[in-house]
Amino acid sequence: MTTSVGKLLSTALGLIALGVLVVSCAPANRPSRPNGEPSPTESNARKEERLEKERQLQALSADAEDLFNRGENDLACDRVRQAQELQTELGIAPSDQGLEQAQACISDAP
Repeated sequence: MTTSVGKLLSTALGLIALGVLVVSCAPANRPSRPNGEPSPTESNARKEERLEKERQLQALSADAEDLFNRGENDLACDRVRQAQELQTELGIAPSDQGLEQAQACISDAP
């Protein structure tokens, strides 16, 4: 009887050791990302979109300057208006050049 108790006890200890080993080797629980926090992919997409809009803003400003220099003030003022809308959307303060262009559009108005 002592041998069967000894075998049972060693088997039980073996199973406990195996259980501890399995639990310690399992992957750790990672906290999930809060609902409001964007994933890195979403965050990168937003940054890319903002950079693209900033490039558009620079292109609009350069285009407006070129149109003013060629005397095409109506088209230039249209570009200035588009640039102002984009600045508002991006939350960017107008540059000195943008303010000068806007002033030129106001003074050109009939």
